[in-house]
Amino acid sequence: MSKYIELKVLKHVGTEKLGNGQVQFEIAVQTHRTIDFGDPNGERKSFVASNGFELCSSIEPEFLGWVDKLFVRGSSFHHDHTILTVSSLTFEAIKTAISEYNDFFSEGVTDTEESTDTEESADTEDKALTYLSERIKSLDELVKDLKDEKKRLAASHRATLARLDVEVKELTRQSKATKVALDAYKNSL
Repeated sequence: MSKYIELKVLKHVGTEKLGNGQVQFEIAVQTHRTIDFGDPNGERKSFVASNGFELCSSIEPEFLGWVDKLFVRGSSFHHDHTILTVSSLTFEAIKTAISEYNDFFSEGVTDTEESTDTEESADTEDKALTYLSERIKSLDELVKDLKDEKKRLAASHRATLARLDVEVKELTRQSKATKVALDAYKNSL
């Protein structure tokens, strides 16, 4: 299977929230992760494009601007749809690196080979199915995590209520004992 990455632009230059010269995007499709991401021997989890831009797969999508490095999807499926914001210039460098990655790992398909509309349509459908499958898996994992968190919070809440009940009972007992002592003191006067 060819290795492939596809980006999805969410917002472009000049939007109110981003300001001029920025692009907001996410990784829409990615076929390989971590040790399967980079070179064919699995020795590196990265790919360096001719423009010096490095693509890496480790944990989650993240952009490190000071070293021209884009971390793509990695071991943390919960972060697959992390939204990244970069300058328009940087986005062009990222697109170049992604294009070179896709070309390098295309299993011998060259620019001179032409595919039919049917093949292109099937390829697009495969990419869409891969994206949807990954999205469903990510959402299912998120639902499981939220249910686990809900159970944890419910258990914690029950423990807190039980502790408060004990404290209220103790304070009530102390209040009654204080009233009895006060009444006894008043009667002795």
